[in-house]
Amino acid sequence: MSTRKQNTRLFAGLTTAAVLGGCIGYGNRDCILPDLRVSAAASAHLQMGDINFDGYLDADDATGILSHYLSLVMDTPTNRLQALQLPLADIDHNDLIDADDATLVLYRYVCELTQTPCTWEMYAESYPLGLDPNTDAGTAVFGDLKLTLGADTGVADVLLGEPAEVLTEGYQDYMLEYRVYHADAEDLTIVMADAGKIVGAYVMTSEWSYPTTACPYLEDCSDAETWLEYVYPDEVTVTEFRDGYSASGMYAVMVMQEGYTVKFADQSDPGEDSAASRISYYLTNALRAKHGIHTLQWDDTVAEVARKHSEDMAVHGFIGHTGSNGSSSSDRLDAAGVDYCYQKENVSEGYPSVFQVVCGWYNSNTGHRDNILNTAVYRIGAGFAWRTGKTEKAYGTQDFFALFDDYSL
Repeated sequence: MSTRKQNTRLFAGLTTAAVLGGCIGYGNRDCILPDLRVSAAASAHLQMGDINFDGYLDADDATGILSHYLSLVMDTPTNRLQALQLPLADIDHNDLIDADDATLVLYRYVCELTQTPCTWEMYAESYPLGLDPNTDAGTAVFGDLKLTLGADTGVADVLLGEPAEVLTEGYQDYMLEYRVYHADAEDLTIVMADAGKIVGAYVMTSEWSYPTTACPYLEDCSDAETWLEYVYPDEVTVTEFRDGYSASGMYAVMVMQEGYTVKFADQSDPGEDSAASRISYYLTNALRAKHGIHTLQWDDTVAEVARKHSEDMAVHGFIGHTGSNGSSSSDRLDAAGVDYCYQKENVSEGYPSVFQVVCGWYNSNTGHRDNILNTAVYRIGAGFAWRTGKTEKAYGTQDFFALFDDYSL
């Protein structure tokens, strides 16, 4: 990291820590203020200075304004405000965004804390898809996409189109819907819903924000930090999925409302893998699309082969490509009558959810990533199984293959 960037982040971080003591979650770690890039990120009747659109004027807004100002002075474009944030940041209307504007925000914030009367200008421009802090306080922003937790699933349909598939999975106290949008595309979005209400989302994106006054704690992470799970108490859990082979870092994020989970261990029947197997298929195709590689076709017969191998691993407590009866992955495909000409296999053990399973494969240096991104395969089947007893854990298998006819296309 450059010295100039370090100084910018240090200065902004000290400002926030000294004045607020709370925090707001942002997913792009190279940027104090999220790069919202939305066509309509502001709403009517926002307060001047509320550059993160969370309905509050506080040190986070002042930090963002100062960060923008320093970015201009130092010519480091990373922390600059977006077009719809600029008019909100220029509080004194002098066509400059500088420390004076940040000071005004802090003045207003101190007035609120001390309950001192203070007039303040409202920004009355109207944007059709704006974030209204009075009604959409639980809105998560994923790049260009905004989803409000608790909203009807019809909202997601309007924003994303009809889902390619709706999968269901039972958990301890609820039935979760997985609504798959933009399947087979690098902007894959899976919206989680309960009783017709959005309770979470997994989005292929490199940036996110969620307005919150809670400070997160790290709940879970991989040994290589390929995923990081942050809990914002009584609000949401955010999991960042990262690509250890790319300088771009995060490739997807999942936000789940408090009280909801996608973990194998919390399923009411963890032995049933129908949702997990299909989700792994969509995640794999999205990663292939991200790398410009053709989409894989799903095969039910091979999915059953994969499920049975996962079940074999779960029952006998091992992980490997050789079955308990000595069979290889090619033997299992042969036994199922699959007329393949090329095949590869991924297996997993002990990951908390299917999303972490695929992230683990994607970051593997033992061939799993190569299989996901293999240009010689055209078809796939996947299946998962759950091991009970003292060492409860999930096992997963993906079988990639190609038929002779696939190469004549």
